[in-house]
Amino acid sequence: MPEYTEQDLQNAIVDVRNGVAVRTAATAMEYQEGHFVPALMVPSLNETLGYAPTHAQVRAIGSSVLKQQGDHKPLGRKWSSHFVERHLAVKAKLGHRTDWKRINAATPDNIRHLFNLYETVSWIPPRRRYNADEGGIMEGQGINGLVIGSSQENPNTVPVKTINARTWTSIVECISALGVALNPLVIFKAKSIQEQWFKKDFLAKHPGWHVTFSENGWTSNDIAVEWLGKVF
Repeated sequence: MPEYTEQDLQNAIVDVRNGVAVRTAATAMEYQEGHFVPALMVPSLNETLGYAPTHAQVRAIGSSVLKQQGDHKPLGRKWSSHFVERHLAVKAKLGHRTDWKRINAATPDNIRHLFNLYETVSWIPPRRRYNADEGGIMEGQGINGLVIGSSQENPNTVPVKTINARTWTSIVECISALGVALNPLVIFKAKSIQEQWFKKDFLAKHPGWHVTFSENGWTSNDIAVEWLGKVF
């Protein structure tokens, strides 16, 4: 039997997430399950890359690996759950869809730069410190879903990389260092909107929320000024 590296399986997982047929991706993976697990779950690597696989993807890859070895028996209905239970190195987590540009931008250099900047405002009292972040929802895509990640990592929610090819609605959120949250600003992708469109179904359920628009659904300098005036 040919020998394959952890990188071979990692590449196959990435291929599956990018739309390559599982059988094609699994051609070079004649692994026993014991080898399949450490290759699948290189500690925190998949999570860091934004490629934590779903239960269905792990099941499909596992089935293809067995077929490559001549075992064509169908996997049990709860095979994925039992797979996680058998291997302490992995656990089920909640995946949060995140645009690939945001994940790729989270480099060690950028993170160090952020903390270096944070040191320059240490004189500001915590009640005056605020952190604002822009997240969003992609049209036609579920926000969350279970994925299989490393049990050695503490977060129970992990980012899952996705390509932003659909209509995007952004949400600007802000919270102080003491945990005081401001009302969010929702940015719709549009050329114009009228607030009365949202009064009954949206704003009535979320009093205090604010809505605006941009051509791409993302924030801009003008929206930042609007946010400072309306929200902050």
